[in-house]
Amino acid sequence: MAEGTDVADETENDETATEPEAAAEREPEVGGPLVAVGLVVKLVTVLFALALVVHLVIAVFTEDAQGGFLDFLAGVAGYLALGIDKLVNFSTESLQNLVGFGVPAILWLVIGVVVERLLRAVASRRASV
Repeated sequence: MAEGTDVADETENDETATEPEAAAEREPEVGGPLVAVGLVVKLVTVLFALALVVHLVIAVFTEDAQGGFLDFLAGVAGYLALGIDKLVNFSTESLQNLVGFGVPAILWLVIGVVVERLLRAVASRRASV
């Protein structure tokens, strides 16, 4: 009789060992190309925001910043500002730069997070179907 209980115990151990494997097979895998694209979009938008913030810091704390890299950065920041830098007019140049380049930096971060979450949601929905 002791042998019969040992066999039953071994069978239970085998079943419990395969349950997590079976559950892993049934769970949809969240990932894939859509999640990767979402992360790339988020990374790019963070880099856009970083370029705007660096330009903002240089523009606010230096009076006449000139040079090859700084001119390049100013040109890139002009495109990334989404026209907001020309949309508003303030009396002080510091406030103009703060709003003109700070708001677009925040917008780029929000855009990156929203697109990444949307793509992640679509990927998880596709995986569950």
